[in-house]
Amino acid sequence: MMKSFNLTTAMLVLILCPAFGFAQDNGSTSDFPHYRDGVLSIPRVDTDEQPGAFLNGIFLFDANSNSWRLQEFKVSELSTPGRSIYFLEPDDGVEVETAESFPVQVFLKIRAHLANGCLTVGEIHQRLKNNRFEIIVNAINTAADDGSIVCTQALIPFEKMVPLQVYGLPRGVYDYMVNGEIEGSFELIEDNIIH
Repeated sequence: MMKSFNLTTAMLVLILCPAFGFAQDNGSTSDFPHYRDGVLSIPRVDTDEQPGAFLNGIFLFDANSNSWRLQEFKVSELSTPGRSIYFLEPDDGVEVETAESFPVQVFLKIRAHLANGCLTVGEIHQRLKNNRFEIIVNAINTAADDGSIVCTQALIPFEKMVPLQVYGLPRGVYDYMVNGEIEGSFELIEDNIIH
């Protein structure tokens, strides 16, 4: 089903709404909304509940109605029933690693398991809400929709290093939450900006 949006409304949303943001590890040509030849592409839309809840939105401009028509989008794998990234084993979890540099660089080393052999780690999204980083690691199903491939049901371990966007932040304690399950915190002992 296609939806229509007024051109002015669409542009105001893009300019004013912080819900459109950055994607990591997605291999796309742009992490920002972009417009070319009547096509508006929005790589990511956050919701209050989840960063990166909707991905790869494509809008076409209809000059006759002076509106945008939504052509396609993906719902984040994490948003669908049967979440497919699990923190089950003793070694699974999140570690904070801080580079010995200034400005400080902070990384989350995420260890977890994918639910089956047809899944791979997809886009990783983050946002800072108040003093908490919300990190979402998505899974991508690589199996064909026609059922021609049978997926192993074994859990597949993975490890990802996620750089947090900490440049410019004031000193203080910051929390993080990964996939709504793993929580922790770290501290910036001074303002993380070069003056």
